Amino acid sequence: MQLVAPIAEDASQVYVFQRTPQWISPRDKYGKLVEPEIVWLQDNFPGYWNWWRYMAIAGLFPDPRLHPPRRGVGEAGRALEPDERPAPQGPHCVHRSQVGGDQELIAKLLPDYAPFSRRPVVDNGWYKALTRDNVELVTSPIVRMTSEGIETEDGTVYASTRS
Repeated sequence: MQLVAPIAEDASQVYVFQRTPQWISPRDKYGKLVEPEIVWLQDNFPGYWNWWRYMAIAGLFPDPRLHPPRRGVGEAGRALEPDERPAPQGPHCVHRSQVGGDQELIAKLLPDYAPFSRRPVVDNGWYKALTRDNVELVTSPIVRMTSEGIETEDGTVYASTRS
């Protein structure tokens, strides 16, 4: 995930083979130094570091009451399709705006398992890269690799190219 954005800037075509969608949220300051004010608070207020760390992780996940997964979490999650669910608000729903409202792409990106059931994943350009004309998200499972390219379960062969 972390390499798709920089690769897509230079490659003529990128196929992203997604095995399982992840709960993802952006971190605007990902990879940047922590502000001096935050460092001071961490150094001078007992427990602040733990709270700050918790808030950094908790902000990655959606509120399941607003955005229930498609399967596995109660009747509400099974009964509603992605386009019928209440529109969530806040940083956890950023993918909807970052993919330009593309419902087909949103459906491919929406996990079908409960938040907090896997490790957090940080978006550092993933969603934006998926909207590029030269990037295609493939969700059909890979069946085999051949001399022509990668064949998926739906019979499509994604040709291997070298630039």
